[in-house]
Amino acid sequence: MFKELKSIDLSSFTIMSTTIHVILGFILGIVAMVYSAIIGQFSIGSVIYPFLLAFSTVLICVTVTFLGTFLFNILSKKFTVGFNLEDGKIRDITPLPLAINLTIITAIFLILLYPIILLVLGVLSPLTAFLQFIPTLYVVFMIASFIANPIILLSTVIIVFIATFLGSFFYNQIALKINPIELDLNTVHGNRTQIDLVYPLKLALISGIVSAILSFIATIIGSIISGGNLPQALTSLIASAIFGFLAVFIIFLISAFLYNFIVKKSNIFEPVKVKLE
Repeated sequence: MFKELKSIDLSSFTIMSTTIHVILGFILGIVAMVYSAIIGQFSIGSVIYPFLLAFSTVLICVTVTFLGTFLFNILSKKFTVGFNLEDGKIRDITPLPLAINLTIITAIFLILLYPIILLVLGVLSPLTAFLQFIPTLYVVFMIASFIANPIILLSTVIIVFIATFLGSFFYNQIALKINPIELDLNTVHGNRTQIDLVYPLKLALISGIVSAILSFIATIIGSIISGGNLPQALTSLIASAIFGFLAVFIIFLISAFLYNFIVKKSNIFEPVKVKLE
């Protein structure tokens, strides 16, 4: 059955997404703390890692998720994302509307971020000689300098469009061969559909395969541009595909488990709601 995603509930999606990302950030902080202890560089600052990542995740995720979802709902009126839904299984996604939506949202974020980047550069540029003694600020300065390049901004927008379009296309092909993403859906409040359950392994597996393919393609393009030799290129291709698969597989698997746990065990957080027609 073909369905169109008309809108995503701002409140439930923002709260759920932020909660999951905060937990992931805290876990990553603990991993960083343990790693610093293993390599013999543990300090008081290492203890702060989990809390710092969790706190920064809240600030970033609330802003990005809320604004991104708000923009998506507006754009969906013009570029509606559709998909074939069979017993909760997402068999097919329309690549072009999804790519257009995410590309426009990315472009808007970059436009809003650009003045902040220029402000950071304006403040830090006169202090360039001293930044090497403050590693954190030096990294911020280097990142801001890189992003401020208009070519980088334009390239980012183009890459988002191509990656989203190709990712959706590959998903559609892979979903014909293996189990696609599967959800337990429940209609509530008339025209709202509630996501009661996400099947973790199915989400993680197909997402990981798509990520591996995209990483493989990106590495091929990078090797051609850089003119690397064949043995190095083959090693990079294999490594990028494996890393692309594992990184996305693990993150999506944990995220889906967290979503299901929060929905089932918590009376505070509501499941994500969407409007399908």
